[in-house]
Amino acid sequence: MRASRLLATLASRLALATARAEQPYVFVEAGSPLSVETGLGWHLDDQFALRASFGHLQPGASNERVAGVGEFRAHPVSTATINLLVDWFPRADSGFRLTGGATLMTRNTQNLVAMDGSSASATSGHVKFDKLEPYLGVGWESSPASKPGWRFISDLGLHFQTGAKVSLDSVGGGEQPGARLDGHGQRWLLGEKIGVGYSF
Repeated sequence: MRASRLLATLASRLALATARAEQPYVFVEAGSPLSVETGLGWHLDDQFALRASFGHLQPGASNERVAGVGEFRAHPVSTATINLLVDWFPRADSGFRLTGGATLMTRNTQNLVAMDGSSASATSGHVKFDKLEPYLGVGWESSPASKPGWRFISDLGLHFQTGAKVSLDSVGGGEQPGARLDGHGQRWLLGEKIGVGYSF
């Protein structure tokens, strides 16, 4: 019951914000994994805000283990991103906020290269994840969100990565079917960003 009321309240606030488009602001952020994004936001009231941004993401290389095959070095492919977020400020006089939303990527692919001694049956391949990643996080702004002017902004959160599909190139040619990542290809990835914003 509480969840349904919260969703109904949020939906009504979103509709009001779209109609009134009050207190818009712009922002630019950079973060880790390596990313840059710029966006536009709207304040619904002293406690709720919407953000939409476009950016570029280039995650760093990491190790991936393919079940029953071995260890690979994963090199993510750079991608454009679209982020849609809802911010909730528990206290109207504070810059602390909770954030939920999603990131849409044009590509969510990692190229795989076998590490020395890890596999005798495959030397390379790739893994593709779902392009839509849910996001949950916290953030802080140096002044309340509804106050006009410049401010420092920061975000720390988790992206939920799902739907891993692995394709391996077998030694001697052809693909190796049935490959999968350890952990069923589902995981939370930590991300952090800092930037500046300006409220009109």
